[in-house]
Amino acid sequence: MKIPESQNGPLRDSVARDHEVRQDRDVRRERVGDDRVKIGLSASRKFRTAQIAPSVLSFRTGQPLKCTTRSKEQISAQMRRIRKTDTRPELLVRKLAHRLGHRFRLHRRDLPGTPDLVFPSKRKIILVHGCFWHQHDCSLGRRQPQSNRDYWLPKLARNVVRDKSVQRELACLGWAVLVVWECETRDPLRSTKSR
Repeated sequence: MKIPESQNGPLRDSVARDHEVRQDRDVRRERVGDDRVKIGLSASRKFRTAQIAPSVLSFRTGQPLKCTTRSKEQISAQMRRIRKTDTRPELLVRKLAHRLGHRFRLHRRDLPGTPDLVFPSKRKIILVHGCFWHQHDCSLGRRQPQSNRDYWLPKLARNVVRDKSVQRELACLGWAVLVVWECETRDPLRSTKSR
């Protein structure tokens, strides 16, 4: 943004400062590889990857951006933090069921697939699935792993096959199964309209 020369002093400084703040808030850049940067609006969290020259400068500091590749130890530490039980979507569904007055059992290991919520008196089960791990047809579920694809793609496909077989087994045992997806817990209006 070019500021006219006639504007000087505090007004000129405040206009320039406002422009910098607006620019920092609206656009976010991240280093992806040697010559790629993710560029996008931070509010929508949608990014596109653009090819750029290797020496990209930061908006704030003017220094070259550093490559953000993670070591195997960092990736391993992040994967260890992913929980199997007591996830945020599961806790939200449990809180809602409890608030509605329903009583349930958690993670019964005597049933196929170790269901998340079991309502024994009603013979009903709620499975809370993460969209990425169980490959839901939404924006989270359509994301593909970027590294070690030879391992992750078959694993995610096996998760989908296992989910179907678990649901069949539970139905054969006389249980009614409801699957709640992670994206449905983020947008409650969407989940009630689709049912």
